[in-house]
Amino acid sequence: MPGTRQDSNPSARGKTAGKSAGETGRPVVLQVLPWLDDSGTARGSIDVAAAVAQAGAGSLIASGGGARLRELPRQGVEHFEVALTESNPIATSRAAKQLVKIIGDHGVGIVHARGRTASKAALWAIRRVAPGRKPKLVTTFKLPRRSRIGLKARYESPMLSGDRVIATSRHLAEQLGSGPGADASKVRLVHPGIDFEAFDPARVSDERVIQLATRWRIGDGAPLVIVPGRLDSGKDFRTLIESLRHLGAEMDLTALLLPPAPVPERARLELEELIRKRGVEGRVAILDDCRDMPAAYKLCDAVISVDTWPESFSRIVSEAQAMGKPVIASREGGVGEQIIPGQTGVLVAPGDSAGIVSALQAVTGLSSEERRTLAELAIAHTREHYAKETMCEVTLELYGELLGAEAEAGGDELAAVQGQAL
Repeated sequence: MPGTRQDSNPSARGKTAGKSAGETGRPVVLQVLPWLDDSGTARGSIDVAAAVAQAGAGSLIASGGGARLRELPRQGVEHFEVALTESNPIATSRAAKQLVKIIGDHGVGIVHARGRTASKAALWAIRRVAPGRKPKLVTTFKLPRRSRIGLKARYESPMLSGDRVIATSRHLAEQLGSGPGADASKVRLVHPGIDFEAFDPARVSDERVIQLATRWRIGDGAPLVIVPGRLDSGKDFRTLIESLRHLGAEMDLTALLLPPAPVPERARLELEELIRKRGVEGRVAILDDCRDMPAAYKLCDAVISVDTWPESFSRIVSEAQAMGKPVIASREGGVGEQIIPGQTGVLVAPGDSAGIVSALQAVTGLSSEERRTLAELAIAHTREHYAKETMCEVTLELYGELLGAEAEAGGDELAAVQGQAL
């Protein structure tokens, strides 16, 4: 039932149910997001929630549920089912009311909202909490800033209303900290982190790779590139298909589009029709949801992640580099920060099919020694800058900064120490 604790989470329920922060003597963090699916947002939220629990604080998540809900009990995280996918005022008000109850029942000190709808509901909820009991609001702003006028500005304003606003790239942090009404002092850079236990070529067995190649009917010889991403997202599949047409017969190459489930039927049919029109049916295919992305990265020769508009961060780029693979990605936005151009990958402009052709020729033509050197550099670069542990550490420091500042302002020395410890 919406707004109630999930019975599937007895371990977490025993830790926090019915107790406020004052009763337990610990700070409590509530993360708010639409779904616990396999998106980067959900994965990052679960990683941070686990780190909060390990730090000894109360860790709560409010979402619409999803396949990853089953991971929370063993992490000591409590879940509340709240519908956060509709952005209309009635749905937002309903969600905000549920969040108000969660905040009050558990003495929440930090609300961390991820995404527009979640941020709007969280902001409305905090405004309804009695003075003196209002939690601090943290928002994660993942999307690029486009127009800041009219309806678009009002639509995105809740994500800019946090006491701290997390940007996922330097490019986005600079945008959020500039312009009329901007407050750069609130903006913090936190790169999304990669789980190197999962994305480590040494941990992916040859058997997993062979099984995937057999299921996909991939033979030896021709270079294989994979293109992960939702078919209805901002991934520029059309320019890629044009690029494969321009390659013609001069390069024997296979490209696999790997959208996560569910696959929008209309988007799939449109791309399949374009593939037929461009005469590249034998070179590019759309496959169903891949359940073993580490094996897919290890199987391929290169990864493509180009966008129709600038993105602030690409988890695909970091995962691919963590697996030691060259990446062809968009130059604009924050994605270019993730690649060492000419060393771990190639950056191209949006819509530049000729640039993709040139990049494909470059990355598939690497010698064994060049490929080994690239892999070592890509892995080291990603581990240094995009580790899950670093993401969690920086986020917890941000939480502690807010809790400590609030406690010091109120003269609560114990809470200030707890905030710094978190």
